[in-house]
Amino acid sequence: MTLRQKVILRLYLWLRPLVNRLYARLKSTLPGDIQTTLAQAHTGQEVKSIDNLADLDAELLEVDKAFQISDDEGRRRLAQIHYVLKGDYPADPYSPEYAAAQMKIYLALSGRTSYQPEVNEHSIFDLERTKRWPYPYSTRSPTAVGEQLMAQGFIIRAMNLPAGARIVEFGPGWGNLTLHLAQMGYDVTAVEIERDLVELLRYRANALGVDIKLVHQDMATFEPEEQYDAALFFESFHHCADHLRLLRNLDAMIVPDGLIAFAGEPIADFPHPWGFVRPDGQTLWSIRRFGWFELGFDTSYFLRTLLLFGWLPRRHRSDAAHLMDVIIARKSQGWYNPSELTLPPDEAATWASPEPGHRFTSARSVMSCARVRPVKAVEFCLSNPAPFELEVTLTAGKALRRAKLPAQSAQTAIWVEAEEWQGQVTIASPTWCPAQVYGSADQRTLGVAVHWLRLH
Repeated sequence: MTLRQKVILRLYLWLRPLVNRLYARLKSTLPGDIQTTLAQAHTGQEVKSIDNLADLDAELLEVDKAFQISDDEGRRRLAQIHYVLKGDYPADPYSPEYAAAQMKIYLALSGRTSYQPEVNEHSIFDLERTKRWPYPYSTRSPTAVGEQLMAQGFIIRAMNLPAGARIVEFGPGWGNLTLHLAQMGYDVTAVEIERDLVELLRYRANALGVDIKLVHQDMATFEPEEQYDAALFFESFHHCADHLRLLRNLDAMIVPDGLIAFAGEPIADFPHPWGFVRPDGQTLWSIRRFGWFELGFDTSYFLRTLLLFGWLPRRHRSDAAHLMDVIIARKSQGWYNPSELTLPPDEAATWASPEPGHRFTSARSVMSCARVRPVKAVEFCLSNPAPFELEVTLTAGKALRRAKLPAQSAQTAIWVEAEEWQGQVTIASPTWCPAQVYGSADQRTLGVAVHWLRLH
């Protein structure tokens, strides 16, 4: 790759999340006809804007007819639906008031008077027929089958677990990924709320001669007696009505060097932190027809929440299929290397792109860290490659400390006593441009290099 190509690639990677977020913010504030125009431009196909439930139900009847033709035709028709969903939500996405506002939207869209996971997360299918012909093969769709198989292999490779690892999978559904893992010799526990799916998975496991521990329970209330090396969600985490409770439970459930994998989840650049922010046909059909919970998560909110809960997220993606999107989160144990993390996009925009072993700040860089544990101090490991002294300002909660890093200094550890800790640090310094200082082609505007942070 030439130097010019590298510069163009860096610019593209930096601008792409900003453009996506601008699109997401715009479409939630504009009139319905303009939202539809934006949706068509973004998806590349004709989209029908709907702003009331009567028209939505009429459109979903046409979707039902399309599914009778083929699975591909039904999904094509669903992709043409855009629901204009408006509403003002409480500012704090972690508050009970915000959750109540989202539940109100669910009840309106679903036509239900309440949400009970054991009732609403029910799947209607012919158990005996599905034993012989499970999803995705039952769709007869090369696209559906191909994308599922690619996604499952991608997840297994991204998790990269050692032989014999103990895995708890939440919401295994048809059990395809579950069976792959069991056939690899992993110790698998499957937690599924739908009784018929439990029976289907039991039948399929027995037919293959593999052992899977099956638990018929809501994922949010599951409290095991043992710890696992990994927890896995494949197209299932967004069905959890209390995702914050589930994340809290996972801390005690996973061993210190374990991981969580979130795969195929709707984590994108949405206009609101979380909730029923996906006004697409697939979401609306699932909520309206079956009463399922179908949350979506803004990327910055989701990654920041993992960091605040003490997890280190790293995202693995492939353009080969839309389901090939996995976030692997490991326990931080108080230690953070910004170069190894996938930061929330709004925080990543305050940093330079990561490099091996460190990440440069800009004028003022922000990073979220665990706030679920007591923190007395934060230790910053910094260096200054510039040929002149830089003064850096560090904060840990309300605490602030200034220090001077000599020209071309090696790694230096600086402690900041934390005050009113809320899980955020900042690093601010004057900036410099390597292209100007060294006459190189590096046009970035940099601050200091951050090698790691440690919470004490």
